[in-house]
Amino acid sequence: MVTAWNVCRGVRLNLVKEFVMLRIFLKQHRSYIIVYVLNFILISYLVFVTGAAIDDRLISYAGLLSFVLLVLFLVWRFWQMRPLYEELSKSVMQLEDMKVNLPKKDAVTAQFVQYMDQQYKVGREALLEAEANNEQWRLLIINWVHHMRSPINGLRLALENKREGAYYELLLECDRLDQQLDTILNLARVSSIASDLVIEELDLNDVLKTAINNHKRQFIYKQITPAFKSITDAYVYSDRKWLTFIIEQLLRNALKFSRMNSVMTCTVTRTDGAISLIITDQGVGIPASDLPRVFELYFTGYNGRHNKSSTGIGLYLVKQVATELNIKVCIESEEQVGTRITLTFPQ
Repeated sequence: MVTAWNVCRGVRLNLVKEFVMLRIFLKQHRSYIIVYVLNFILISYLVFVTGAAIDDRLISYAGLLSFVLLVLFLVWRFWQMRPLYEELSKSVMQLEDMKVNLPKKDAVTAQFVQYMDQQYKVGREALLEAEANNEQWRLLIINWVHHMRSPINGLRLALENKREGAYYELLLECDRLDQQLDTILNLARVSSIASDLVIEELDLNDVLKTAINNHKRQFIYKQITPAFKSITDAYVYSDRKWLTFIIEQLLRNALKFSRMNSVMTCTVTRTDGAISLIITDQGVGIPASDLPRVFELYFTGYNGRHNKSSTGIGLYLVKQVATELNIKVCIESEEQVGTRITLTFPQ
């Protein structure tokens, strides 16, 4: 039954293709047909007006013969131009296939292929130039970030032993600046992330604890308590560096919009064999109208317009990296209650 259906479908598609080619051919050659019809009408009219003594059968024979010659010419012409029509009827034309399949002896077709070849070369050169400029920009950003980190690290070392008052706030600012540099650096790298992945078995609990520890100053400064709930065997296959980046980015967002003296809950669970990480904050929440767009690049939404430190880059990067790692990201939020983000890992 399936085979018969596929055969019928193939026949139907071939008929549609032939109809499309025939329509293109008739549009191109309708002038020949119009000239033939007008010529036959003109000759018949002249014979009738002049009253020439010509047998009607002879006129009919001449008309039929000229019609047969016209049909033969059109058939020959259609067969000659068929490769061109086949290419034109395709939804996507490949230039190399056109060079091989199209006849070279037809002047119009040869000129068409030559024109397409020139346009392809121009477009290819523009694409290579754009790629080169993009790569130059990416390398510039990476080098700039690395150069910016040197004074930050020096400033942090000078303040490490002074943890009170203004010194501690300076350390926090160093952390924030370092995080922003990380964000820009990863934005420049995200297009080539696939070549940077090292997939291995990881203890999700260890990765989560490391990410929380890396942000302990922010937790202490905002007096937010991290609550940790987990299963014992939370092992997943992922890339340690990029998974840590995803979790840290989600923690930063939660810290940024959480209230002072609140609780942030990090829960690792297993449902139907799949391990999930759930990060829940007690923050300002996200308006329902903004939720569908939170993963768009540079989208800051209502909260971002009131928080000058929002860039609209973080969640975009989370989504891009999570997609490469085959991690499903789900976000739920209620205004003035908080936000809940779930990372679901492949089984």
